[in-house]
Amino acid sequence: MTTTTKSGRGVMAAASTALLATAAGNTASADQDAFLEGISSGDSKKIAQAWKTAEKQDPSVILPLGKLLSHETFAVRKGASECLLKLAHSIGKDNKCPRRKAITNYFLQLLECDKTSQVFAFRTLSLIADGDSVPYIVPFLNDDDLFEEAIFCLERIPCPSVGKVLVEALGIFPDQHKPRIMAALAHIKEAKAVPLLAELFKSDDKELAVLAMKAISRIGVKPEERLSPPDYKSLSFRQQKMYMDSVLRFCDEMIKQGAIDIPKGILGEILKQEDDEFEEQIFCAAIVSASKLTDADAAKAICKQLGRTSYIIRDTAEKALVCMKGDAVDAVLKEALQNTDGDVKQKISEIIKKRQA
Repeated sequence: MTTTTKSGRGVMAAASTALLATAAGNTASADQDAFLEGISSGDSKKIAQAWKTAEKQDPSVILPLGKLLSHETFAVRKGASECLLKLAHSIGKDNKCPRRKAITNYFLQLLECDKTSQVFAFRTLSLIADGDSVPYIVPFLNDDDLFEEAIFCLERIPCPSVGKVLVEALGIFPDQHKPRIMAALAHIKEAKAVPLLAELFKSDDKELAVLAMKAISRIGVKPEERLSPPDYKSLSFRQQKMYMDSVLRFCDEMIKQGAIDIPKGILGEILKQEDDEFEEQIFCAAIVSASKLTDADAAKAICKQLGRTSYIIRDTAEKALVCMKGDAVDAVLKEALQNTDGDVKQKISEIIKKRQA
């Protein structure tokens, strides 16, 4: 991970200048001065006229436009930003666009300007940058003022090196930055982050532990070691909701991948809990997930939900059993019909009829 300090910034400036060598041979268009004069005039008509030709300007115009982002007049700032965006959008997602490299490099040089230009550059680079830009963005992770902008930009660059950088950052950055790094790793679904996330799940800091579980669930890769759940009642209400949402999301992903042993055990445990252990939506989500397992144990666990006090849970269980696939489900329902009575027996009879219809 590149370190901070002004000397690091100097290296960044030199690197940006080196990058710009590829664009240096471009000759600025003859009307660039007139174009910039129109933008900086503050006159709405002149700005609009200039905006119409923005994408035709030489990429070198990005630097003076960047300076206008801090202009005292709102119309000038707005005109400059719209022209910069038009230049960026002009290359689209075409990696073979001949202007892509030059435009990207000039936006990278804006990272050495004032904060306004830096923020704008990061957000624009998040749309157009590729792997070549990553080394020039990474140093800004060390700048507390620009950390969020830099990581927002990185997580949107489709390049394997981003995952490597973020995994390294998760291992060395202070705890205050770890939640955002974990979110970025989850966003790009970086499987190589899972071992580190599994370690963070063991943290005494419950917030970090819950966020680590959230990231693992979004990445959708099973940790090599079995993770022991935290003391649920020790979590705050918000942490409980986040944790259970993550657990259920993880179960769904494992089922999708065909790794059913873990979700089968987790969902079975959830559905065994008393009515007051979880909120209705947790039981309902667990029922829906369990219905994807199509085996006898899952069907039995869902059948037991027909006796819950909550109508919402009972109704979800009924609908899940009606739609659940597998011959094992029919066998479970027939057995349950013989061993129950009252309203539950009637409901199971109705479910069997609906499945046969």
